[in-house]
Amino acid sequence: MPAVNFSEELLIAYPNAKVILTTRDPDKWIVSVERSMYAIINSRTWSILKITLANDPMATQKIALPSMQD
Repeated sequence: MPAVNFSEELLIAYPNAKVILTTRDPDKWIVSVERSMYAIINSRTWSILKITLANDPMATQKIALPSMQD
């Protein structure tokens, strides 16, 4: 999950932190995301992991699973 999703919380938790702002071409960013995160989420391994963790009552306390919509 991108840290930008938690930027406000991180800045509150670390008020003296240095923040580096970067910019990127949006089209190139989308291609990069599709090649990395979406490739993992759509992989057979991820599907098996989701099923395994869904049956583990402690899974939600171990890691945060992104919600998936088919």
